[in-house]
Amino acid sequence: MKNARVLLERKDWIEAAIDELGVSGFRGLAVEPLARRLHISKGSFYWHFKDLPELVAAVLEYWKERGYTRVIAQLSTMPDPRQRLVALLQTAWGKPGYLRAEAALVSAALAGNNQVGPVVEEVTTGRLDYLRGAYVELGLSLSEAEKWTLTAYSAYVGLVQLVALRAGRLTTEAETRALATHLERILIPA
Repeated sequence: MKNARVLLERKDWIEAAIDELGVSGFRGLAVEPLARRLHISKGSFYWHFKDLPELVAAVLEYWKERGYTRVIAQLSTMPDPRQRLVALLQTAWGKPGYLRAEAALVSAALAGNNQVGPVVEEVTTGRLDYLRGAYVELGLSLSEAEKWTLTAYSAYVGLVQLVALRAGRLTTEAETRALATHLERILIPA
């Protein structure tokens, strides 16, 4: 853990905010609880951010980079679309804490948060486009690829909600990865 003598970086606050999203949801995101989580005064926050909306913007950018941009860049190095889809399932479904944070962002978007909504929509659209392209590369027609895309993404959204609710046995990386492995047979055409 951090102590008062350790200088925190902007990224420390962003990562703490993402962790807090996974625990308390979007409404639980506030400067004071984050400072307590980091064992530091609120003054450190204001050194890096002018206010909470600026932190939220940084969290959204970090989430987009980590949960979409970076993943797509890594997958693009794999020439085989089937291999990319398998890797995507294992990557996207692997970390329950991150999935809970994503659930909080999606919930905020659905509740009409004007700061969160456009970014969640952009990431979701990009993910759907990427999936559709991978299914087309497997040889499916565009209409069939669309069905597979919506099925796969619906399964992902369902997993995000189950993990957020801490329902079932989806609380560890091993459990979510095992489910991803099982779903490969369902979500990737033979």
